[in-house]
Amino acid sequence: MLHTQNAEALSVESTTAHIWSKVPGSQPANPETSLFDACGNSLAAAKLMIQVEDAFGEDALPPEEFYARPTFADILATELAHVG
Repeated sequence: MLHTQNAEALSVESTTAHIWSKVPGSQPANPETSLFDACGNSLAAAKLMIQVEDAFGEDALPPEEFYARPTFADILATELAHVG
């Protein structure tokens, strides 16, 4: 986990980590590992984006943002900005 500073951010981080861990092969060695380097397929990416939207609402993870920055740290930053 990254080091979040408040309860809401910790909840977002925990939920995002749980979603990330459900994608087969996506357990990164570190938060900067790309989902594509970890599991390498667009089907996994689509599933992850759907699960993020289910957890955080529609447009929580715009595809263009995800494909530009597909690491756990980047996804978490996007989610924290979305709920903050």
